[in-house]
Amino acid sequence: MRVHKSALANGSVAISLPFPSASPRPAFNFAFVNGITNSSQLIGACDTGATSLTLEALSTTGGRPSAILGANCPANGEIQVTGACRWQ
Repeated sequence: MRVHKSALANGSVAISLPFPSASPRPAFNFAFVNGITNSSQLIGACDTGATSLTLEALSTTGGRPSAILGANCPANGEIQVTGACRWQ
């Protein structure tokens, strides 16, 4: 997989998938994160048929997740991602 900083029109960080997802419920773990300005839990989100997932922050106090923007990620940042998604 490859992370594309500001790859989406809204400036969100996108992680490319090797094939379109058949489920909107990907299971990804972010094992190591360095250089991202964020104080919440990181999650990956995608829609059925999407070829990438977006990096989002989920507040520990509830509410809707918010997108992590490329502006919050320096060029020398690092994310280690493991995960699974379903395809058909």
